[in-house]
Amino acid sequence: IVVGTEKGKTRASLRSTQRFHDETAIHLGELVSWLGTEIGGSGSGHPTAAGYNGTAPYTSLRETLLKKITDSLN
Repeated sequence: IVVGTEKGKTRASLRSTQRFHDETAIHLGELVSWLGTEIGGSGSGHPTAAGYNGTAPYTSLRETLLKKITDSLN
């Protein structure tokens, strides 16, 4: 996961291996789509590659994303 901000815009790029997806059932495209609904912005992608664009603050994006992944792994 790489997250960055520039000129008021926040972007995230997520990648995983097929093995990670198979073992965790975490679909990165669904995750960033949910993220867009949860904190604003938009996101889409595939099971192992996805991207998010929005205006959410970096810390809000990071914390929400990491919490969702942690909860999914538990």
